[in-house]
Amino acid sequence: MLNLLKMDLFKLRKTKSYFVYCAVIFFITMAFPIVLKILVALITHSFTDVSESPRQLEMVLHPCSMSEIFSDCFGGVFLLWIVVLVSATNFLYLDLSGGFVKNIVGQIPYRSRAAISKYIVVAVVHNLILMLCGVLGTSVGMLTTRGIQFDDNISDGLLYFLLKFLIAASLTAVLLFCTTGLHNKTLSTVFSVIFGLGMMQMIYSPLSFGLSKLFNTDINLIQYSPSMMLLSPVLDTAKASIASLAVLVLFLFLTVKLVDCQDTK
Repeated sequence: MLNLLKMDLFKLRKTKSYFVYCAVIFFITMAFPIVLKILVALITHSFTDVSESPRQLEMVLHPCSMSEIFSDCFGGVFLLWIVVLVSATNFLYLDLSGGFVKNIVGQIPYRSRAAISKYIVVAVVHNLILMLCGVLGTSVGMLTTRGIQFDDNISDGLLYFLLKFLIAASLTAVLLFCTTGLHNKTLSTVFSVIFGLGMMQMIYSPLSFGLSKLFNTDINLIQYSPSMMLLSPVLDTAKASIASLAVLVLFLFLTVKLVDCQDTK
């Protein structure tokens, strides 16, 4: 298993597109505060009462705290989660697309170990580095435009960062099931976009309605959706942790069972 992890880490390091995604996230999160400051300055400059402009500008561009940066690692650019998940899909499907998976699983007793190794690398290393690129880019942008202050709520910001990291890991398990278990990169890419846009409510809403009618009670599954929690600015720690772990364990279990039972293509 250790050799599989080393091999996947080496592949991630040699994947050029991954570093392109890192650069894209860094520069977008860095540029967003700068563009926002320019837009706010233009708007306030157009006020007829010039004396009101500095006060309005100060209200919008107050110094940013480190807790805010960590709690929203992409600085409000939520669409960057699509970049993270699409990048994860590409790497999870890398061996299948090149046919290298046949050489790998022929040397290990259980085929699912290759899938678990790739999941660990993507969910832990891949996602964490991309999220930290967002934090770094946001910090540079905020430092340039608004300034950064270290507040007493930094622990809360780090907790939100870890929760988003856990939620992203649970969604990565779903993508692993689609790519490695079902051998369907297209479906995984579609789910990446749906997760990044927070569109899972289209599935959860009718499901919640049907279950509510069936059990004659009010059931709201949307609040337990990891994809919705990923984009939410406010999180319930217990609810987010339980829902994410449940999805993570379920889809890892399904992937392991499916991969060990199927022939390697």
